[in-house]
Amino acid sequence: MQLWFQAQDLEVKLSDELAGSLRQLKPEGSVLTDRFKSLQKRNLIEPRERAKFKRKYKLKYVEKRAFREIS
Repeated sequence: MQLWFQAQDLEVKLSDELAGSLRQLKPEGSVLTDRFKSLQKRNLIEPRERAKFKRKYKLKYVEKRAFREIS
């Protein structure tokens, strides 16, 4: 199944959040995610969902002695 690119919502500041000049503006968002989405939009990277983490072995449960004495 192929996933299609979905554009992110634009990050816009409200009028009361705006500063007096461009130098005083705080950067919004992440440069890395913006570049990644740009590569997906230009079809240089395939848009897909993250792979689910699957353990190789079952997790072992160990009860410590100090905890065992309390309960």
